[in-house]
Amino acid sequence: MRQQLLPSLRRHWLFLIAVPIAIIVMTQPSLALVLDVDTLRVPTGPSDIFMKYWDAWYSAEMLAGRAEFFHTDLLFHPTELSLVFHNFSLPHMLVFGSLQQVLPPVNAYVLTYLLIIAANLLAAYIFLQQLVPRPAIACAGAFVFGMSTFVMKHQEHPDLALIATIPLALYGLHRAVHEGAWGWCVFAGVAAGFTAFIGMYIFACLLISLGIYALFLAATRWRDARYWQMLCLLLLAAGAISLPRVYPMMADRDLLDEALGKVSGRERHNDLLMLFFNSDHPLLRQVRAQLFADGKLWAYGDGYLGYLPIALVSLCLLRSRRRRQLLPWLAIAALFIALRLGSTLTIGGVQFVGMPMPKYLLDRLLPWIFEAFWNISNFQIGTLLPWAALVCLSLDWLLRKASSRKSIAAVVAVILVICFENYSHTTWRVSSDPEHLDWIDWLEQEDDFADIRLIHLPMARQYSKQYGYFQTFNRLPHAEGLASRTPSQAYATIESNLLLRTWRDKQPITCAPENRADYLSAVDELRGLGFTHIVHHRQLDFWLKVFASFDYVPSTFDDRFVTIFLVDDLPLACQWQATKSAASQAQERLVTDYPALHSGHGISTITLYSDSLVTINALHSQMRVDLVQPARRAHANKLLAEEIGVIAQGSDTASDDLPQAFRDWLARDFALCSTLPDDGGWRMSVWARRGISCASLLNQEAMRIDYENGMKLSDLVLRLDDRALDLYFLWRAFPEDQHSFSLQLVDAAGERALGFDKVIYADEFVHHQVDLSSLPPGDYRAKLIVYNFETRRSVPGFIKDTQTPFPREVEVGLITLN
Repeated sequence: MRQQLLPSLRRHWLFLIAVPIAIIVMTQPSLALVLDVDTLRVPTGPSDIFMKYWDAWYSAEMLAGRAEFFHTDLLFHPTELSLVFHNFSLPHMLVFGSLQQVLPPVNAYVLTYLLIIAANLLAAYIFLQQLVPRPAIACAGAFVFGMSTFVMKHQEHPDLALIATIPLALYGLHRAVHEGAWGWCVFAGVAAGFTAFIGMYIFACLLISLGIYALFLAATRWRDARYWQMLCLLLLAAGAISLPRVYPMMADRDLLDEALGKVSGRERHNDLLMLFFNSDHPLLRQVRAQLFADGKLWAYGDGYLGYLPIALVSLCLLRSRRRRQLLPWLAIAALFIALRLGSTLTIGGVQFVGMPMPKYLLDRLLPWIFEAFWNISNFQIGTLLPWAALVCLSLDWLLRKASSRKSIAAVVAVILVICFENYSHTTWRVSSDPEHLDWIDWLEQEDDFADIRLIHLPMARQYSKQYGYFQTFNRLPHAEGLASRTPSQAYATIESNLLLRTWRDKQPITCAPENRADYLSAVDELRGLGFTHIVHHRQLDFWLKVFASFDYVPSTFDDRFVTIFLVDDLPLACQWQATKSAASQAQERLVTDYPALHSGHGISTITLYSDSLVTINALHSQMRVDLVQPARRAHANKLLAEEIGVIAQGSDTASDDLPQAFRDWLARDFALCSTLPDDGGWRMSVWARRGISCASLLNQEAMRIDYENGMKLSDLVLRLDDRALDLYFLWRAFPEDQHSFSLQLVDAAGERALGFDKVIYADEFVHHQVDLSSLPPGDYRAKLIVYNFETRRSVPGFIKDTQTPFPREVEVGLITLN
């Protein structure tokens, strides 16, 4: 067996060497990303890629018996969502899901993408060897098919990129007819039928290609009953395999009409110039900027045919006597290229309305097939194989008299040119930020986690794709979702609720006297539907507009990516406004007297509104402090980890002081400095992080200096402890260039007695200690100089309170050593 295998592999040496090299080079840095298993990444775009993660996860749910193929209540909860028209790609779901058992999700996804390219190349290579006798020439044709810009650009669309079954089905039909083998006929039918579970666009293009090729084969076999029997068997096998996928689409006519109507008349990517420009090629970016208007849909390169393939096919058509061999492939390619141009001829973004194209007529004859192609570039699926066949046959004719060595050299050159023409930089939009999914870990620590139901904001089709990806980590149902051609009935629950409907319109809603009853009624409806948490994502558009809905609602989690609110806390929007406003005014009065206590600059505020509502000012909201639940306590600790001080305030309606549990919690890392009265009835206690001087927080005579380079010094406190001088800086702004400060002590004679220099980093609160043991007793004036670290040039400024300018140095205190 080994003796038979080696000669066979030797015959295909060019394909075996060229394919892995080309895949690695053309998709760089994909392989490096696959091999880097130590870095955990999450995808950040494009938006469609999120649904492929959801699809793979959902396939595992189906295999485990926890989900149905065509229906789910995990999206658009509690309404059941139809997945009949969703673009499932079953092979991708299974392979991607399986690879996640041994690789991180992003690595597994990228590897699956590389396997799709390899599968397309292999399938085309197998088929094209039926058309040309030399494997090397078939290899060149396989590159036209498998390394096309269409395949390379659809990383997030395996339902469009995995087109290997098209050459496999035609391979089976070709061998069945020419060898009279019924088994190959069944193989062709199975390959065609299974394509319905890969992608419906591929399935439609495959059926059209099979039909045209079968007609050409029938030209010489139309009297052969065996030929027609084979076609019937092929159709029977294809129909039996595809029926479970296709029948649910056809069974509900209303759902079918709505799905087709969603995209009817919305054609895009149909410009003629797309066939001739790989607009994402690095060398064509300047051309694109000069010739193509930014934002025009026709400047999209997935329809590129390649100038070398065009030249080869044109030369063969003009000069070869083998035109008859080219006819079936020319007919298939011509039809799909014509369909690729859409219903109306468009050149350079200009529509020629008076020139309807074939798709215009086919939309009216077979709307349930052709109207579904709203993204016209998807007809490229049907163009690629006949185009590869034309290139193969043309190259075979051109090299008909060349020696084996010259043929190989020519084929290698052709492959290199094809790869060069089709090249575009592969980009994987991922993040390795460890905090990206912290909120999901936090949710898992919530009580009754299994009963949590989410409302993700802001609502929108594009954002729902990402929310589906988040669902793969926690399996929590949520209010809005997404499936391909989502039926309107899925939005019934959202449209029936005042809050959900308003948020879907990207508008804020607050509780006011005129809508109080309706607002509270809508909250009760959400509770009745089982919704518990609202997750507001700040990395998305429109987040700020909708976020105004929660101005008077405390959050339960807040970080750089999301803020989470409880549905049970929404009624506070009707009663908390006045109390929160009074608390804010009390803090403003405190900051007026003590500038160092400005919230957001290393100072957090904990407010006791009542015995049951205690909040801490988080990044974007006031967040509940709950020391009973471990996850909430841990997040509160995280918020205070970098703070230098805490203001604990309570109203006259609250208990006499912060609960003992909170005092004990604060006392672990902070020391009580003082309790300050407030005219508005609020009690303020100031806590400083251990190791930080209380005097630096409670200094009422702060030295505020504005520097010419934009730096702002809000305070500098000098504290002498025996022979050690502590410096407490409070900076508010920093320049782009690196700067340093120099503290100089000048004795009574005006001579510099000591200099202390340090680099200024972008830290607002900084503590330094200066050793004064070398100085004799006496009085020393302390002077501060800020200078550029590189140029050593001093920075002038002015003292803000007195508006006194200084060119170089400013006196900041008097030090007396005994």
